[in-house]
Amino acid sequence: MKFLLIHDGGDKKTAGHLLNLLRKHEAGADECIPGEAGEGLEPVLELLPHSLGLILYLSHSLVPSWVYFIGGYSLSLKIPLLVYGVSPENFGPVLAKRLIPIKEETELSEYIHREPPEAFVRESRNRAKYELLESGIPFTEEALANCVIGGNGKAVALFLEAGFSPNVRDRFGVPLLSLAARTGNRNIVKFLLKTGAKVNQQAEDRLSTALIDGAAGKHYSIMKDLLAAGVDVNLKSRDGQSALIIAIGLNDETAVEMLLRAGANADEPDNLGVSGRKYAALFNKPAILSLFAAYAPKKDRGE
Repeated sequence: MKFLLIHDGGDKKTAGHLLNLLRKHEAGADECIPGEAGEGLEPVLELLPHSLGLILYLSHSLVPSWVYFIGGYSLSLKIPLLVYGVSPENFGPVLAKRLIPIKEETELSEYIHREPPEAFVRESRNRAKYELLESGIPFTEEALANCVIGGNGKAVALFLEAGFSPNVRDRFGVPLLSLAARTGNRNIVKFLLKTGAKVNQQAEDRLSTALIDGAAGKHYSIMKDLLAAGVDVNLKSRDGQSALIIAIGLNDETAVEMLLRAGANADEPDNLGVSGRKYAALFNKPAILSLFAAYAPKKDRGE
């Protein structure tokens, strides 16, 4: 990504100094010199959306008509418009308010060091959006959710790079993290956690958390990642069932041990008033009862 220097060609020496300054700071620059009537602007229209900023240098106070077109286009793209050599007042009251006046080369150097990070973010988002659209993927939250369900990790990464939140929900109110847990896609779970997904979000359809969904699918690696991320192990779904009760119902000793080690409450009842420990006894699950004895004995629970 480079700066775009556009000038009227009246003072090529100064324009050359500006180009050298940009290259000295490793910012890089493309140069364009439109004609009097604005002919030759095609390269500007092509390069501007991918530029760090537009630097406009005029050698005299008379502002060519094409400047207003390019200036408006630059601002519509939220590309910074820097003016060198001419006072912003020369551009009229509307455009002048949006310009960044640069009076000398030292100011330009300071700007180069200060501003590019924001511009790189903007360019990165534009590139990611373009790549998604080129792949035929709509730029919508529902499309993002479908990519999570389909295990399209590359597209998910592009959506987040383009500015989408990792806490987006699908049209049923299910968070991306839960969708990834339900489909057993650990790579997407890890990516969402790394990019700021809230680990305790509850889906609106079941009020389940990603941990509950992971337990339901026996996705142990996902459960491990969620536990390491600090998930609340005792949150309940709409019917009052915790991940532990789900695991007991599946006779899943591996998940039960993981959850008990993480502090799951063996005696918290569901909406029917039955706890995990009671379910294990009711359905005669001696192996799970032995896990309770090892990791959640009654005496440690104040009973």
